[in-house]
Amino acid sequence: MNIKIQKYLPLIALLMIVLPVAVLAAGNNYGLDVAAEAAGLKDGKINDWRDIFVVVINGVLMLLGFLSLSITIYGGFMWMSSAGDEKKVATAKDIIKAGVIGLIVILLSLAITNAVFGFMGVKLTTWSG
Repeated sequence: MNIKIQKYLPLIALLMIVLPVAVLAAGNNYGLDVAAEAAGLKDGKINDWRDIFVVVINGVLMLLGFLSLSITIYGGFMWMSSAGDEKKVATAKDIIKAGVIGLIVILLSLAITNAVFGFMGVKLTTWSG
């Protein structure tokens, strides 16, 4: 590499790190008001103890849904890479079955918590009545 370019690489790297941060810090709220509204918070603030539960439950269910989907995809990958080995195929089917059952349980728990919070007058999801 050219010696002149090597001399300026640390400066270029520093500018590539600092410049975007300075631009992003120019007063944007990063869309947090949209996220708060989607989470069911009325004015973007936690006004009640139920708002805390809504945020926590939505976060936990989202994380569990992602985990269940990841397990199902992992099982599909294992099945595709089993190369016809019946033992590996059976293991992959069990993993996929566990992922799908987990997803069903998560969706049922979402429906139950949505019904319970609906009776309390709290909107848990954006698609609830």
